[in-house]
Amino acid sequence: MLPDLSRLSQKPRSSLKSGRETSDGVYCLDRNTALVPCDASVVLKRGALPALTGEFDEAAMFMANRVRQDKSMGNLVPRKQCTFGDVQYKAYELWKDKSEWPGLVHRVLYATQVFAAMLGVPRPEEYTGVHANYYSDGDASVQKHSDDEAQLVDGAPIFSFTYLADDSPQLARDFTIWKMTKGADQIEGSGRLANITLFSGDLLVMQGNMQKFFLHSIEKQKGKPLAARLNFTVRKFVPKEWIRGKKRNAITTDPPDLKVYSTTNH
Repeated sequence: MLPDLSRLSQKPRSSLKSGRETSDGVYCLDRNTALVPCDASVVLKRGALPALTGEFDEAAMFMANRVRQDKSMGNLVPRKQCTFGDVQYKAYELWKDKSEWPGLVHRVLYATQVFAAMLGVPRPEEYTGVHANYYSDGDASVQKHSDDEAQLVDGAPIFSFTYLADDSPQLARDFTIWKMTKGADQIEGSGRLANITLFSGDLLVMQGNMQKFFLHSIEKQKGKPLAARLNFTVRKFVPKEWIRGKKRNAITTDPPDLKVYSTTNH
């Protein structure tokens, strides 16, 4: 039985803390202590989808042994990434054959469609792709960025599931939220705005205008003992062949159902 996300209460950004003290809720990001406006928010649900026995090891071994190590500007990317689904996302390795997917990937995808319906997201069945990141240790990281790309349906929430090799709270990592340096004057504060420690089985949903005015990261913690970490983000993808250049709303041909992929309809 999946938990009901529709009953979570709104909470201010100031309540987001490192450690276990941050509880379930919908955290409004626009202001530090006010709930209005709440145009950008994150949904946090602790233990939303725990891994079953053996599922983490299966998925971690898949990422470690079967997924290639990408390079950026001649340097190895400090984590492994791939996408499970039918749509090629950027140049990341794509795994289409569902029979090869780790069991946890199947469960994450199903749970996302159920959770999206709970949150009132239009057409939850459009969540068909899972992007995976594998952080083997504290040296593995992802720099601050926003997921505001032409290949993602504009405004569609992104569902992020975290899994750890060890459930010890001291071995978990923080998800850090930053204010963009330009174009975000309406957002209160500056720089690093919040840290959220994510434990195994936790769900974080990024929604509203979060990708337009905020960045997020998993900071490098070199030399610190940390558990190996898997992150699965489930998104609504737009096939690359339907995008002209890098302009978000430029669709080269009409897809079978324009409402599914047109970024102006969400």
